[in-house]
Amino acid sequence: MTFPVSGTGSAGMEFCLVNLIEPGDEVIIGVNGVFGTRMVEVAERCGAKVMKVEAGWGRIIEPQQLADALKKVARPKLVAIVHAETSTGALTPAEDLSDLAHKAGALFLLDTVTSLGGCPVKIDDWQVDAVYSGTQKCLSCPPGLAPVTFSPAAQEILRTRKSKVQSWYLDLTMIEKYWSEERIYHHTAPISMNYALREALTIVSDEGLEARWHRHELNHRALVAGRRKRLSASRDILERVETWRSSAKKPRRSSPISQHRRSASRARAATAHWSGGCGAAARRWCCCTAATGRGCTGSATSRSCRAASR
Repeated sequence: MTFPVSGTGSAGMEFCLVNLIEPGDEVIIGVNGVFGTRMVEVAERCGAKVMKVEAGWGRIIEPQQLADALKKVARPKLVAIVHAETSTGALTPAEDLSDLAHKAGALFLLDTVTSLGGCPVKIDDWQVDAVYSGTQKCLSCPPGLAPVTFSPAAQEILRTRKSKVQSWYLDLTMIEKYWSEERIYHHTAPISMNYALREALTIVSDEGLEARWHRHELNHRALVAGRRKRLSASRDILERVETWRSSAKKPRRSSPISQHRRSASRARAATAHWSGGCGAAARRWCCCTAATGRGCTGSATSRSCRAASR
């Protein structure tokens, strides 16, 4: 079952978790950046008993870490991993993790918001049970839809739930009737976004997936080659786990204030706003830094800071 959820990538994340998790379920989630942390938050709101498998920012979730965690959980229902962690660019190999999850009797969930269309995502070969993505990254489509897919095993879990899905809007038991031949009204889908996604996928098809992967890898390696000395991750990590995409960002140790002021000035002239950053890097550089030379105070008094704080 594959279709686009009406919402951004975070809606896709919540869609997968609320449909597959019931209160008391044991869930293992890999956390190596912002979006693994967000999955933990959503799963806990579903009432799950969450065990985190953690790795440092810029690092990947190693198979041995998951194997050790699975030994500590009696009946794991779901293992969830971020394939390409948007906040760092780290690309976690998924095939071995999927195999470990299935051997333990768990479903395997993969976040492909940043990776789909930019590097290999072999859902069938890797036997991934639930996948969500977003339209605005490597699919080069405006944000607003979250492509999702459920395996037969994931659909069976949905069919045998003992409790209602926690979200009415994201309840697949109703949404599937909207997308099926029954066409039972559920919500007003963003039709213009569906047309946009169709056009984006046509462009992907015209280019060819392997050619597209190669283009992203080529641009990624050109970026890394030009900035290798300034990136905080080691050479080994850069070569092994960075995502094939030219927009991959790494936390920086520092940045010259004067350079940042010039960049922020140009951004203001173009009516653009600076992001407040993610996780440990949040508020390190923002409009307050550009204006005062000091870090953001978090007061969110300016329009730029308010935009960055969302």
